[in-house]
Amino acid sequence: MIEQMVKWELRRLFKNRKFKIAFTLQLLVILLIIPLFGSYVKALEEGGFFNLSVGGKGYLPIGVSSEKNSLTEILSQNKRFEIVWTDQTNGMELLRSGRISALLVLEKDFEEKMRN
Repeated sequence: MIEQMVKWELRRLFKNRKFKIAFTLQLLVILLIIPLFGSYVKALEEGGFFNLSVGGKGYLPIGVSSEKNSLTEILSQNKRFEIVWTDQTNGMELLRSGRISALLVLEKDFEEKMRN
């Protein structure tokens, strides 16, 4: 009985030309969007700005161009950041290519300035 009701309702819906066009367009859009998500995740995993792993335990790659100090210790303790040690010129190239999402250039007297 329910099957007959569903068939009748679907037949009635698909008789309407506007509904057929709208349904077909929506279906095509959905079918076109689904592969984009796979491409997007693949691009991120291959070295985009964020590397998202299963379970949301992704990391944010940050380039650091300085000596180790209290700030870099704090960043290295946080598992959300991946520190890439680099010099300033190489760091700018990594930033332009999208391999890192930020570049920290800390002066040698950074600790002193923070205390004052």
